[in-house]
Amino acid sequence: MASTWAPNQDGPDHPHNAPEPSFARINDYWLDGSDHTEADVEIATRITMCAPHIPYLVRELRHLLGRMVRELHGLGIRQFLDLGSGIPNVQHIHQVVAELSADCRVVYVDSDPDVASRSQATLRDVPFARFISTDIRQPAEVLADPQLREILDLSEPVAVFLLGTLQEIADEDDPRQLVADYFARLSQGSYLALSHFGKGDQQLASGLDMFGRMFQQPPPVRMRDTDELRAILGDLSVVEPGIVRMPLWHPSDDQDMGQNAEHVPVHVALGVKNQ
Repeated sequence: MASTWAPNQDGPDHPHNAPEPSFARINDYWLDGSDHTEADVEIATRITMCAPHIPYLVRELRHLLGRMVRELHGLGIRQFLDLGSGIPNVQHIHQVVAELSADCRVVYVDSDPDVASRSQATLRDVPFARFISTDIRQPAEVLADPQLREILDLSEPVAVFLLGTLQEIADEDDPRQLVADYFARLSQGSYLALSHFGKGDQQLASGLDMFGRMFQQPPPVRMRDTDELRAILGDLSVVEPGIVRMPLWHPSDDQDMGQNAEHVPVHVALGVKNQ
């Protein structure tokens, strides 16, 4: 996810002294990473009290990312753009592609200054990856960034990742138009990897309500149904198996499937620009 709920106020000169929790560092904690603070752990614990399935979903989303990267690599994609990336550690895109071939290039984008500091440190010795600190709601600015242009060739296909990101984009910010604006600037054969909380997740809705009553204003999370996700994909063609529950998207083994896969409240899809 992006880190828009409670961004760090200290700025990039204080990467390990961020007093406010953020989605990115909370996710890092749930993924057994090392880029989180005591404040993040405290909020993560509170969230787990109210919605105990969230850490599981975060870990499953990271497994999905690996499956999608490998699938896209098999389709010939060698350029990857992760929007709202959070901190790119714990089997993120550049780590997955490093195991596949030496000709891949990766750009991560997130607007949180603390995430930027930590991410740039993480990628310091990764020559084929870059991190840019820009608001993903500004496609022209993101795609014109000199660091992105240094490493990605937009005349060739790019795989764009929006995993767990659009649920933080309000309807008034028009997620469908956001996707369209990105893909208007990308070549034919580019892909969109998308995941989103589905409507009807009563466990999540109840958890957010409980969090608000027990602790503080809950993080802003939008839930959208499959028709809304298909609309967000716009003119992109949906690749098989279509818009499905997260564990059902090309599971590599029974562990990916887990139990009650049809009830997991996250839908995912892979779309491709055919024209």
